[in-house]
Amino acid sequence: MPDRVSGVPVVSVIIPVYKVEDYLPVCVESVRRQTLKDIEIIIVDDGSPDGCPALCDEYAREDSRIRVIHKANAGLGFARNSGLDIARGKWVSFVDSDDYIAINTLEACVAVGESNDVDQVRFLYETFGYDGETRLREVEVTGNVTVLREFPEKAYPFLVGMIHDNGVIKSYVKSTASACMAIYRREAIEKIGLRFLSEREMVSEDYVFNVDFAALSGGIAYMQERFYFYRQNPESLSRFRADRMNRTVPFCRKMQERFRNLGYPEADYMATSMMLSNLRTHLRHIFKSDMTLAEKRRSHGSAVNMQYFDELARQGEYKRMSMFPRIAFMCRRSYFLSYLLSTARDFLK
Repeated sequence: MPDRVSGVPVVSVIIPVYKVEDYLPVCVESVRRQTLKDIEIIIVDDGSPDGCPALCDEYAREDSRIRVIHKANAGLGFARNSGLDIARGKWVSFVDSDDYIAINTLEACVAVGESNDVDQVRFLYETFGYDGETRLREVEVTGNVTVLREFPEKAYPFLVGMIHDNGVIKSYVKSTASACMAIYRREAIEKIGLRFLSEREMVSEDYVFNVDFAALSGGIAYMQERFYFYRQNPESLSRFRADRMNRTVPFCRKMQERFRNLGYPEADYMATSMMLSNLRTHLRHIFKSDMTLAEKRRSHGSAVNMQYFDELARQGEYKRMSMFPRIAFMCRRSYFLSYLLSTARDFLK
């Protein structure tokens, strides 16, 4: 592979790696084969216990654009931070190591970012199964770009994906808040000293990162191309994590505080919606798990009786939601009604 053609790479691509020995080759190859050659690839081995560390070193020997960091395991967010600490590119992007990107992703996004003078370019994704096709390819660029420059409007497209009911917050642009579906101007990240929080302490750390970036940096260009290919775990719906709601509360509190400090007019509504959205996911995992009925009831009770729900109830923002989420909020303490609502929602989908 060719060396970088300039002193400063156009894009730094950060790939955190942990226990993905079977999937890492496709991910790395999709980045190495980018039509934009002037890039650096930072692979962060987050203490992976399998063959990934040796694979990472082999890639670095094969391609001079690749740098490898070996570090003790600390989670995805901190692995990304380690990459940011040494990144030199004008732009920076993140790719999870079991996913991959279209080979014209960086070239197309940088062109949009530079021509529109924005600090972030966001795009969409496709999902595929763990045994699905992983053919590297270009994605046709349609030129459908929406540029938003004022907060909170520029954050609306990725915020609506997190809330339980979009009766108040609306967006005509489709997006997601994942850090992987974007490129960021690195100067803007460093100007505000932005780094990822730990996903071990709170869920959806990408949202905190992106809200802070949207509030404190320049405009965002939204593309509608599906450049990112997300490997979907077929077991994800039945996988139960007992600590999910314990990580949801600090996330929602932090987001509520962020929105209030930024003068966002719907801070309490957003916090209620985000809390309810995460509860919905958590309860679906409980109901679909192989736990006994008694275990499911205990897990349900632990989740719905958190003090933060009482605080949100007193604020009363749930009353502004449409019928389905409003009922779900009011009936959350009933295992039977929660189960019926969850089943009905799945059926209606």
